[in-house]
Amino acid sequence: MSETLTNTVNNGNKRRAVLFTVIALLVGLSLVVFFFMALSGASNPAEPIRVQPSSSVAANAVDRPSTAAGQTNNQSGASVALPQPGDDQIVALVNGLPIVFETVYTMQGADRALSSLLGRSTSTANVLDRLINGELVQQAASQADFVIAQSEVETALSDFLAEQGLEQSVVDSTLAEQGLTPDAFLRYYGNLLLVDRFSRAQATALGISVSDYIDRLQADAKISFGPGLDTITASDQEEPILASDTSTDGTETASLATPAMSIAKDITELDTMLVQPATEVNQAEHGESDATVRGVKVGLLAPDFSLAAINNPDGDTLTQASLLGQPTVLSFWTTWCPYCRRQTPILVEGNRRYAEQGIRFVGINVKEDLATVEPYLAEHGITYPIALDEDGKIASLYKVRGYPTTYFLDASGVVVAQQAGALTKAQLDRRLQSLKSP
Repeated sequence: MSETLTNTVNNGNKRRAVLFTVIALLVGLSLVVFFFMALSGASNPAEPIRVQPSSSVAANAVDRPSTAAGQTNNQSGASVALPQPGDDQIVALVNGLPIVFETVYTMQGADRALSSLLGRSTSTANVLDRLINGELVQQAASQADFVIAQSEVETALSDFLAEQGLEQSVVDSTLAEQGLTPDAFLRYYGNLLLVDRFSRAQATALGISVSDYIDRLQADAKISFGPGLDTITASDQEEPILASDTSTDGTETASLATPAMSIAKDITELDTMLVQPATEVNQAEHGESDATVRGVKVGLLAPDFSLAAINNPDGDTLTQASLLGQPTVLSFWTTWCPYCRRQTPILVEGNRRYAEQGIRFVGINVKEDLATVEPYLAEHGITYPIALDEDGKIASLYKVRGYPTTYFLDASGVVVAQQAGALTKAQLDRRLQSLKSP
């Protein structure tokens, strides 16, 4: 019996030893997990506050709706971002999320305030470019759960102002002159910090430049221009809100470029990293019109292209050369763009009215296939030629960053004017007065 008791005790000891071993392993694993969580918490504070997105900088900006809530499907099955409440205020939709004109005014005011505070010139031009590209970066940062604590933003701004020798009373007074509150300026600064840090981190991880990273975001984005853009461009703007080309009537028209966003000491390099030089030759160096130089500026010969086409009486291929001899309305569009859908009836009716006057209408659909495009053409009764830019290379060549974007070419193929956003009937008629065949 003693031997049996001894065996029982030994077996019990073994079981306890195994149990203790398991417990020790679990404790060790828990410590490892805790250690890594602590490391993560060091770079991601326990209660971070996500910096407000650019489209919420303005005090009166509309709320950002969810992308899903702002989309539906058209008859071809393509996703269409629907205009949000306050549609007349929307300057642009970026992947279904709105940027409103009050936000544009706010950023311009913040730029001017900063210029005054620093005692040097800080351009407020191309502010919509900056907002759109900033919005793209912020959307990517949101998907990656990248955040900056508000306390960190406050400290960074305080340090920056202290380095510049600026007293808070002077800052508040300057902001008030631009109709800005300190909180609005803090959001402005925080947006720039977030965009700078996240874009630099992503570019480094991908082994590319920041401007190349922005290009990648643009290439995958769905950007369309809303009616609020007309409100902005029609107002008395000291500088264009988009990278612009001047039309024949002297007004500024839009062409998106990559933004420069910098105010803090650690992000001033973005000016040079994010501004892309224009690829076309400077118009001023070649006079009012130079039909030997290709580019998208007014007065230059429109870039050449050759694309598969639908509804083309001259065959299955459409080229820029085939457009010569007639003034042409050349519109870049997509089926998912709500403002393209709004513009389509204007172009269809315009084609009917102006065909006998020798004006040709041509559409270039971007990054969609025939199966997607054909139902749209049938739905809207489009009979003018449609070219398919399935890889987006021609849109890129024409500096198209958002939709719809329309070029007006004379009979020699020279760019006469350009418009970003949906044309109204009155705008189309006004543009075409200078394009009628002699």
